[in-house]
Amino acid sequence: MHRDSIRFRDVWAAPGSALHQALTDGDTEKASAIHRQCEHDMWKSQGESLYHLVAINERSGRKVYLTGYPMLHHMCCVMKSKTSTHKDVRIQLEEVAA
Repeated sequence: MHRDSIRFRDVWAAPGSALHQALTDGDTEKASAIHRQCEHDMWKSQGESLYHLVAINERSGRKVYLTGYPMLHHMCCVMKSKTSTHKDVRIQLEEVAA
């Protein structure tokens, strides 16, 4: 590891990388987007399926995405377990097309 690396969440950003540049500039939104894209690419390369957590209104059929980006099955299940229930709303996982 390089001595000028910056710790961000669960990774170290090496100098010269886009993540390191975003963190140096103080742009945490861009850094989060880069980190999220790297995780997505890593999961896809390992052959793991990604999912969105969606809420479907049974009366109107309206679908609302509860996740901002695709996540692993386990992460969506944890998120689903923390949501409250309503008699007319069904919460389910939706696999992201490759």
